[in-house]
Amino acid sequence: MTKNQIHEWRERGEDGVKRYYRGYWNSRDWSFGILEPGADYWAPLELPTLHNWKSLRDVIFRKYQRKRLPHKFIVHLDEMIAKFEELEPEPTDPAATVIEGDDDY
Repeated sequence: MTKNQIHEWRERGEDGVKRYYRGYWNSRDWSFGILEPGADYWAPLELPTLHNWKSLRDVIFRKYQRKRLPHKFIVHLDEMIAKFEELEPEPTDPAATVIEGDDDY
């Protein structure tokens, strides 16, 4: 894989504000940055979510389809996403969650 690449995308949050994200590839590892509205500088995103990893994979895959990147990037990101999915528990339905000791309604 090539050294020091930057891949950017933008997303609109639930509050309707547009945020810009960057995925930095520094020859061994990925790091993320975020640019909030009104900020002058990119802030590091210390704990990227599964959604951030999948968004980066989507950007990389689109570049791969246009033959701008090798397939190794896709394989590497798929491995990272698989590891992250193992660590992150499945989201549960909050309505189905039973809280012990809350029988007095």
